[in-house]
Amino acid sequence: MSTGSARSSYRHDIDGLRAIAVLAVIANHVNKSLAPNGFLGVDVFFLISGYVITSSLSRRPATNWSDWLASFYARRMKRLMPALLVCIAVTVLLGSLVIPPYAPAAGSSWRTGISAIFGLSNLYLHSTATDYFAESSDYNLFTQTWSLGVEEQFYFCFPLLLWLTGFAQGRVHGARRLALTIGGLGLGSLVLYLALADRDAAGAFFLMPARFWELGLGCLAFLTVQRRGRLHRLLQRVNPLWFALPLVTLLFVLKAWITTATLAVAALTWLLLVALRPGSAVHGLLTRPIVLWLGGLSYSLYLWHWSVLVLSRWTIGIHPWTMPGQLGLMLLLGWISYRWIETPGRQARWPGSRAATIWVGLGAAGLTALTLLGFERTALATVFRGRPAASTRQEVERSTIPGTTVTKANCSWYRGEGPPLAQSSHLCTLPTRTAGGPRLLVLGDSHAGHLTGLLERLHREDGIGLRLLYVHGQLVPLSPELETRAWKALDKAQQARLIKRTMAELQPGDVVVVSNFLPSVFGIDRRNRFADERGQPLTRDQAYALWLGDLETLAQRAALKQVPVVVLLPMPKFARGRDLPPPELCVQEWFRPLLDPGCELQAKRTQLGREIQVLTNGLKAASERQPNLLLYDPFPVLCPVGPTCRNYHGGRRIFFDDDHLNNQGGTLLHGDFRRFLNRHGLLTLDHQS
Repeated sequence: MSTGSARSSYRHDIDGLRAIAVLAVIANHVNKSLAPNGFLGVDVFFLISGYVITSSLSRRPATNWSDWLASFYARRMKRLMPALLVCIAVTVLLGSLVIPPYAPAAGSSWRTGISAIFGLSNLYLHSTATDYFAESSDYNLFTQTWSLGVEEQFYFCFPLLLWLTGFAQGRVHGARRLALTIGGLGLGSLVLYLALADRDAAGAFFLMPARFWELGLGCLAFLTVQRRGRLHRLLQRVNPLWFALPLVTLLFVLKAWITTATLAVAALTWLLLVALRPGSAVHGLLTRPIVLWLGGLSYSLYLWHWSVLVLSRWTIGIHPWTMPGQLGLMLLLGWISYRWIETPGRQARWPGSRAATIWVGLGAAGLTALTLLGFERTALATVFRGRPAASTRQEVERSTIPGTTVTKANCSWYRGEGPPLAQSSHLCTLPTRTAGGPRLLVLGDSHAGHLTGLLERLHREDGIGLRLLYVHGQLVPLSPELETRAWKALDKAQQARLIKRTMAELQPGDVVVVSNFLPSVFGIDRRNRFADERGQPLTRDQAYALWLGDLETLAQRAALKQVPVVVLLPMPKFARGRDLPPPELCVQEWFRPLLDPGCELQAKRTQLGREIQVLTNGLKAASERQPNLLLYDPFPVLCPVGPTCRNYHGGRRIFFDDDHLNNQGGTLLHGDFRRFLNRHGLLTLDHQS
């Protein structure tokens, strides 16, 4: 075998490169510290794909466009579809056993899987603004299929380029025209990638036009080898170790800026594809039997390794003592898929013509997608083997009162997006048990939304009417004289409309409840920089004093209608070192004996108290000046007396994340808040807690 020959039937060293790439990806996915840049193994795959596809098509010159194209897509269908469909179907079935149907990860996994069947999962993930590097992507069963989407979309445009340049027909100068075309398009793609890297990192990562340059580099590597020009002869004299060592170091050792590392990995892979030759030490290592075996498994192994990891995250977790078994299972499933699905599918004589092969593949894809879609809608809840939703949902849900139209989507706004105010006011209002009964009007930021567990019990058990309307990240009241970059103009305007509507509709017997995440704005978070309406800088203390004055003004307006304003004092905020796992993973199940270590958060009670003391003192002073401004302190209930405050209470999680309550946490406040209302003579309730 001559690796320098354009007509070589097969380059075994490329299988060796595939092995290195898939090992880097798996190491990174198992534990990012094992291979900080291991995810760039996918970039190595892109260059290999560009090389191999060009090499394959160069050996099949044709004069008939339709036959040539049908032959290409039939081979792709036989190569990719069987293993993909089986992996998706089996993974969906196993995932439905352990992923709660109400978990966001369930819906996103199913939709990603269906998109992956048609080579569109990268577009779906981009459309949902999924960050590949975020913790949430680790719990989607099919995040890894994004790269298959990029390649399959490349396969739609690349054959056209080969045909139009004459390369597919073996015409004179066809290779030169193809090189110029790919070079020009690749340069434009690289510019797009660099532009998106700063403005739309998800687009730079997921979109095929921003990845075309890598697949194009693979094509150019083949054309360089085929031409055997001066550059090829020069690189053939260079020891490939000079390119292999930096590549392995980048993938497994260094942690570099993503854009720089991507460019370096692509360049080093291109150099290796051109410079590798028999007899070199690197070639010998890449063509060892065990390396070639792994390289042969790379496609199936890439598919199944992610299924094993994500299903492990939803069940037993990934620990040093589980890794040997999990790695062994990846290899076993990869080998089974390669031996019994991928290889037979590629080598079998599918029925009918090439066009019939394509239709069979598309039919199988469509049938699988319809089956998954129907399964999601009809059988998902019955297949789940965990505890019933009724016993766990309060621990994983917030901003929703089950069985009502009071939901996050109906009652909140974010970055100017949300339903019309009149519609929200209707959907997010629950009537009193008796005509003229007491009513709570709840306003604020997302810390108003997380009170739904409390509001549900007040409504269902005590007959209290309520209305919940809030804007994420926007204080109530929101002073026109106080400015910060964190507050968006559209959201500020919406908050002002909420306050205006609420003040206009006040009537005796109402209670306005205001809940804001004050520590984020004025306290321990230092992200905000304040200015007055003239743009002059303000300290946090000055800004807080200005806001307290606006709060007193709001209370004065409510007092004119004999309505009290209840302000919730700051709640505990826990520090966290990384993104929290999905709340569904923090519910004990028989198949989840050990909870993710990130589920339990704790902090010293005295430290939390000191951090909010200044904020509390300011509110107490405002309350003394304005009689109808009342303060409710949830801290003693959520953080009982003791040295440590935790996000679990009685063995059940009460916080959705590090500072928002879930419905279980809101429920925990019910008895104490009801006593607070009665103590101040605000509401007359039939029974005491």
